[in-house]
Amino acid sequence: MAENTPKPKDKHSSKHKHKHKSKDKDQSAIKKRKRPTSPDAVEVPKKARIEVEKINKTNGGSKSAAVNPSNIPYHLTTVSLYLSLAPRYSYYPEKTFSHLLVRSASSEQAAHLRSLSPITGVQKHHLDPLLMTYYEPVDGVVIAYDNIRFESECGRINAEAPYPHVWTTVDLLVWRPHKGMVLQGYVNLQSASHIGLLVDNTWNVSIPLARIPEGWKYTESDGAEEMEVDEAEETAATAEGSWVNEKGEKVEGQLKFEVESVKAGGSIFIMEGSLLNQGKIKKAVLL
Repeated sequence: MAENTPKPKDKHSSKHKHKHKSKDKDQSAIKKRKRPTSPDAVEVPKKARIEVEKINKTNGGSKSAAVNPSNIPYHLTTVSLYLSLAPRYSYYPEKTFSHLLVRSASSEQAAHLRSLSPITGVQKHHLDPLLMTYYEPVDGVVIAYDNIRFESECGRINAEAPYPHVWTTVDLLVWRPHKGMVLQGYVNLQSASHIGLLVDNTWNVSIPLARIPEGWKYTESDGAEEMEVDEAEETAATAEGSWVNEKGEKVEGQLKFEVESVKAGGSIFIMEGSLLNQGKIKKAVLL
């Protein structure tokens, strides 16, 4: 019985095909393969990574349910920042000085050692300076921070920086008003040219004459010239005069207004309001 002998393979053709296959494979690998980076190389963004952003939730109730979220200027924002650590804050005291902390747990020296933690360094050098200042990455004024956590236990030292750096995630309470928002402030200054308000006992707002309704009138107080110096230290509404609305009611106490413009930079914050759109202002439900 004759055996079927296999035909010899063409070495040149198979080699030629193999070259084509490996070339195609290399080309596809080049397309998918990312540029290799050294393990110490860290890409440092110019701005903070804003991971989570949400408006503070209100408690239950008919009034809370009726509040328009667009009229709430307070926001809770979670950001990740690539921060440096000074040498004195670049270790964990509980691990480095555990023998000292065990011996004198309640001493002044132990309290000082515990304060030299990475979290304390981040607070003093990076987060505390942000308080009550406008921070561009979150587009608002940082009021408070909480829940500091590190993405890794060890920092990384780059070739060009003497300090270790670490990604730090923190929750920021941000005050972020915008044009068209309806807010409420306490009348603390009145003159023929404008009305001054204080929002949440912190933020100054000016309403110029051009944005006060035409039906409102400014009236001088009767005894303004006879007031003594001590009495003149009171509010401008009492010392110089006050505004009255179209109904003849004196403008005082809490007053709702519409935000017209917001200018912020660093520790400087300027906001102007308007009282022209009374229909929108009166319908707005605020907390």
